[in-house]
Amino acid sequence: MKKYILLIIMIMFASCKKSYIAEIEPNNDFSSATPAELNREVRGYLDSASDTDFYQLISSEDTLVSLELSAVKGVNHSVEVFFDDGGQVRPVKLIDDVRKSSAEKMPNLFLQSGRYYFKISYGDRDDAEGNKDAYYVLKLTSGEYISSEKEGNDDFNSATAIEQGETFSGYYYPAFNKLNRRKDSELKEEDYYAVQVDCSAENPVLLDVSVTGVENVDSVLNLYDPFQVLIATANNNGSGQGENFSDIGLTKPGKYYVSVSSVNFEVNFDVKYQIQMMVKPYDTSIEMESNNDYQRANRIIDNVINGKIFPAGDSDFFEINSGGSDGMFRIEVIPPVGMDIKLELLDESGETLAEADNFKDGEKEIFPNFYSESRFYLKVTSSGSYADAEMGYAVSVNESKKDPTEEIEPNDSVSSANKVKTRIIKGYISSNNDKDYFLIDPGSRVKVKFSVSGIDGTEFDFSISDSLGYAIKTETINGTDVKVIEEMIDSRGYIVIESKGDVSNFPYSIEIGD
Repeated sequence: MKKYILLIIMIMFASCKKSYIAEIEPNNDFSSATPAELNREVRGYLDSASDTDFYQLISSEDTLVSLELSAVKGVNHSVEVFFDDGGQVRPVKLIDDVRKSSAEKMPNLFLQSGRYYFKISYGDRDDAEGNKDAYYVLKLTSGEYISSEKEGNDDFNSATAIEQGETFSGYYYPAFNKLNRRKDSELKEEDYYAVQVDCSAENPVLLDVSVTGVENVDSVLNLYDPFQVLIATANNNGSGQGENFSDIGLTKPGKYYVSVSSVNFEVNFDVKYQIQMMVKPYDTSIEMESNNDYQRANRIIDNVINGKIFPAGDSDFFEINSGGSDGMFRIEVIPPVGMDIKLELLDESGETLAEADNFKDGEKEIFPNFYSESRFYLKVTSSGSYADAEMGYAVSVNESKKDPTEEIEPNDSVSSANKVKTRIIKGYISSNNDKDYFLIDPGSRVKVKFSVSGIDGTEFDFSISDSLGYAIKTETINGTDVKVIEEMIDSRGYIVIESKGDVSNFPYSIEIGD
């Protein structure tokens, strides 16, 4: 009978075991921390203005934990997480949303095998007042770690490793990172990811990075090279929309880093973002970002290259190498629908030699006859606020043998005038403000006859000027008009062709006779 009574008492005692862990005061430092467990509530009180509560958790394996600290009316509390790294206790995360009567949360705190401490205290902006009546609840709920960020992955050293092509998830939460004291991002909550890239200057690769949109969050992506130098930023879309980098050219082997953050400390505890990094072989027919200045220009190798204007305001530079003295170039750029494309040609010092911005949205721009005996650069931009991460433009560059009758651009001033060496001159009205100068140098005072053939659909002025470039006679050539003009040239003078707003890819011609 006594045995039965003892068994009943034992069963009753077991059934009375609390479903939660109560703090054991004093627990005001690491050495006196109250033991805690995963998946079991901890209850405690901030019962005085100076109270601080510490809890200790031993993690037997790598695990992902959802941390929640319940709200206490009228109190702004905080949670600080520490890891015992071989006897050296270091901070991992400080969670404080700086709001009274509000819960503190972290949906994906990563715990490796080892000892952790959790410090519950008043937040930075709270007027601490003890509350012996209202307890807080600390929950540490374990989950399975599958392709998720490892909080706190708040800097380069703690970046979550991601294999190229894998999709990882993370949260825009918490709002602040109180341990972040970097001047360029102080208090900002940032998630860092790292991908190992094998490449070289001889064998570059392209990197694509994308992050999905999350409701009520305006996201920002930053990309850093192996030396932790910022090489690209994406903040092009609005709240709830994703961000991406496309075709970022990499030539240095090593670990590249991406940080994900939000604008204005925006948060979403309920919805994950998805991030993916993809490394691709470099294709010489595709631009390699960042090629945003002539010093980082992509070389055009096989006469054709494709690019994108993204984000808005993007500038793409391409290097073109001449084959030598026969370097006459025809350059065409075909934009996508909706893009008003603009082209500039630059010399080796980056100075603009010529530009074309003549046609409407979706219409191609052309340099029909640019001559160069050396390397030069092509700059592609959009005239408006256009940007498109998907639709791109195409550049084609064709080099041909120089025709001695054809003008050589730029020849838009007296100082850059082409000297007339043949009886036939051919030139182009290549922009709506184009001027072409040709030097006539007969060496004596002679009367010269000029037969000028116009271009269908265009109108331009043909002038004969004196040795200083001042016009002596001007005739307007309209459409396919052919006009014969005679004028006295006093040893030296100029032919000047001036556009009246029309542009054409077809040439005008001038035949010179005695």
